[in-house]
Amino acid sequence: MRELELQEFIDEIYTDSMKNRDTQYIFFLGAGCSKSSGIPLASALARRWYEELKEQKTKFDKFNKTYKLPHSTKIDFAKYYFEIFEALFPSPLMQQKEIQRVTNDRSVNPSLGYYVLAALMQQTSFNTIITTNFDNLIQDALIYRGHKRALVITHQDLAQFIKRDETPLIVKVHGDAHIHPFNNSDDTKRIPQPLKGAIQSLFTNAKVVFMGYRGDDESISDLLEGCNRIDQVYWLNTSVPKDVKLSQWWKNLSTKTFINDVDFDKIMNVLKSKFTIESPDFYKRAKELENSYNCAIEEEKNELENIKEDQKTDLDYFLLGNLYFQQTDYEEAIVNYQKVIALNPEYEAAYYNMGIAYAKQEEYGQAIVNYQKSIALNPQDDDAYYNMGIAYAKQEEYGQAIVNYQKAIELNPQHKNCYINLFELELIQDKSINIELEKQYRLLFKEHKDTFCEYELLKVFFNIADKKAIDGEIDQWFQLYKIDCLNSWSFEELEKWANSKTGEMKRSLLATIDIFKNRYKIKYDNHT
Repeated sequence: MRELELQEFIDEIYTDSMKNRDTQYIFFLGAGCSKSSGIPLASALARRWYEELKEQKTKFDKFNKTYKLPHSTKIDFAKYYFEIFEALFPSPLMQQKEIQRVTNDRSVNPSLGYYVLAALMQQTSFNTIITTNFDNLIQDALIYRGHKRALVITHQDLAQFIKRDETPLIVKVHGDAHIHPFNNSDDTKRIPQPLKGAIQSLFTNAKVVFMGYRGDDESISDLLEGCNRIDQVYWLNTSVPKDVKLSQWWKNLSTKTFINDVDFDKIMNVLKSKFTIESPDFYKRAKELENSYNCAIEEEKNELENIKEDQKTDLDYFLLGNLYFQQTDYEEAIVNYQKVIALNPEYEAAYYNMGIAYAKQEEYGQAIVNYQKSIALNPQDDDAYYNMGIAYAKQEEYGQAIVNYQKAIELNPQHKNCYINLFELELIQDKSINIELEKQYRLLFKEHKDTFCEYELLKVFFNIADKKAIDGEIDQWFQLYKIDCLNSWSFEELEKWANSKTGEMKRSLLATIDIFKNRYKIKYDNHT
């Protein structure tokens, strides 16, 4: 067995790929590669699920009786990943929904390593990835960078399409979070034969680079033991496969190299430097997408405008109104919504959209009139109540605003912005936070970090108003949350409230507002 330093490994594959253009590398990615992107490792997930299992006493007692686990502080949670997972989520549908929840969290985004890998995949020598992960991080990185898209194989029925050519290839051996993921102990024992055979053919004469993979997977062991012509195996981890399913396979390998490094982002960053890979220009990419989108809107608008006036339907006018609205031409949007209603007085969405257009023009009275007409046609529309609450609040009719926010929550307890707006109204009216509403909010959203940031920002101001010490609270907020979560936040109401105070209270409130506003301004000014 060879052992190389990280830089030696990078130098070796760089030189090889430059000299031998037909060299084929395959990156084999495990869960460790996705940790820095926001997806917990198996041990962390199992620990979280174990704590959830405790809340279901009968199920938990049965589980403990079967597996006789030690005290929770001594449990190797990764070892019991499947047992805990299947006990808490006993049906395939429940299992799939949980995997989707983990991988689709808003805080999950590609880390540095995935962007480097996305760029490297544009070279034919490095354009193939095999992964046990369910997530879409590498696909997302390819899309965000604007690179050549990949063929993604997520199911055994697609095995016939597996081949190496100039198109980047991603093979998910355990499926995708959205398409029957192989996520329980039975599913992961064997890879279906068509898929297994196709992957094994990829490995022939290829150099396989394992990263973020522990090696304790029966199906992967079975897969690799059937590969007799791998040219070279590079294993990047803190140790070689030992006391895991791949131990015997590793022992029998004749060409193998160990690199003692496990940090995926660090590894890919060194590779980025060696291969002279440029950082993504997200703003250029975003501008390209924005321009394409705006052109599509203009084309669609022109097509609708060119329909003869006496041939336009209520739907045509409605779509025109929406397109003008997207172009921030609210007056033309309103004109077209009015034409919709002239043709069809019961077109509920036209009243609702017209209410939003009036609100954008700060004509809140007209906005309320149209929201009311929308609600008369659709009394179950929580968004209409929510937006009407905003309009009343803008007119400082706080009682009516509260009534509408509460009605929206009654219709949809998951409408998180209603809670936040209610908390803010209580704050600027110098009231204490509604304890029952706060309990309900925390129960529903405590696991949603991005949702919780606005609530905890308001709690800082509640504490200042109550003259409670806030030492370290603001720094802690910035440690826990990204400023991006305040993208749609307006400090207008808080500033008006702060300026109504006097003395030290006013100075303290305004200084705290400035801290948040300035951090936000610095972040976004740097990108203009």
